[in-house]
Amino acid sequence: MKCVSINTGFLNIPLADMFVTSPDVTPGTWLPETDPVTCPIRSLLIRAGARNILIDTGVGTLIGREILDSYDYRSEGDWKFLLEPYDLSPSDITDVILTHLHFDHCGGSVRLLPGSSSPKEAALTFPRATHWVSRVQWDWAQNTVDREPDSFFEHTFLPMKESGKLRLVDKESEIIAGITVRIFHGHTRGLMIPIISSGNETIVFAGDLIPTSVHLDPDIGMSYDLDPELVREEKKGFLAEIKSHDWKLLFQHELVSK
Repeated sequence: MKCVSINTGFLNIPLADMFVTSPDVTPGTWLPETDPVTCPIRSLLIRAGARNILIDTGVGTLIGREILDSYDYRSEGDWKFLLEPYDLSPSDITDVILTHLHFDHCGGSVRLLPGSSSPKEAALTFPRATHWVSRVQWDWAQNTVDREPDSFFEHTFLPMKESGKLRLVDKESEIIAGITVRIFHGHTRGLMIPIISSGNETIVFAGDLIPTSVHLDPDIGMSYDLDPELVREEKKGFLAEIKSHDWKLLFQHELVSK
């Protein structure tokens, strides 16, 4: 099993949104010097025998220009281009594991059909892939009454079900040989964190539970967290487990210099 981090693009996020402290914590020297901060949007490619697995798929091309401009979004290319260095094409991907359905994590899973300009005519970017999503997150993403605003866009994920390529995960389990998922509910309901084991090494794709190394501090979260106190408690328990097993962490949005 081989893992490769792929950067799909960059978002500029206001400092006050990316790093939020608990009320009893005083911000310290951990604050970056720039505002906004430039955050990459990383995916993980896993090559395991006959399977080519992607964890998260970036923003994609179906999000409105107004939203992308508000984040000063910059793409690193489409998936055909991103996979070329690994001698792969989108049709070679066998599995897509989505940590959650916020647009910067799942939007690249769909694309416009040739000659179309309507998101309603979207098709899967990875047509042969099984798409893994937690059932709690799938249901929550369509709950327009209570869900987080401006984070979910149904045209970026409903084609997965319409194509028959959706696999809902009901509980924490090994979904693919060597890949176990844990489910959390503080950042968004049903956030699914993959734990990848190969030989003597285990990698945790930390997703938006621990988006950067700064967020290793349980008292530091994001304004996008649905339940900040729950995020705090979830991180404390999970980080203790990670440390006890000497697992490695991959930070999906670790900061970069402009």
